[in-house]
Amino acid sequence: WEGQKCHGYVLAVSPTADLALILVQRPVGINPVPVAHATPENGPYYMAGFPGYDRDTLRFQQGAYVDSDHDTLVIGCRPEKGMSGGPTFDRYGRVVGAVSAYGLKYGYAGDGDALQELVRPYLQ
Repeated sequence: WEGQKCHGYVLAVSPTADLALILVQRPVGINPVPVAHATPENGPYYMAGFPGYDRDTLRFQQGAYVDSDHDTLVIGCRPEKGMSGGPTFDRYGRVVGAVSAYGLKYGYAGDGDALQELVRPYLQ
C-alpha cells in the first residue's frame, strides 16, 4: 500500500508503556502481523523505523535480548533518532513491541505483555 495514506483513530493508550492502539482500515492484500512475547531464545531482535533525516528508507537495528519487565523490552542495539513508534520484531517476524527510546548502548521498546494487554479488548 505504498504511497497510500490511511486515516486512523486512537482506540487506547497504555498507562505504563509508550504504546498506543490506532485503528486504520486494512488495505487490500495486507495481513496483520502476529504479536508475541519477547524471550531470550527468540532473538536476535530487529528495531525498525524511518529516521528523521531519511523518511524514504526503512532502517533496521539488530540486537540481542538484554532484559524485559512487564512493559519495557531492552535490546542490545541503538535505534536511530526518529525510529520511535516503529515495530520491534523477533527472529520469526512477530511484533514484540514498539520502539520507544534509546540510550548509549541499548534500544527500548514497549513490549509484548503491555502490547497484548492493550490489544486484547479489541480482538474478536
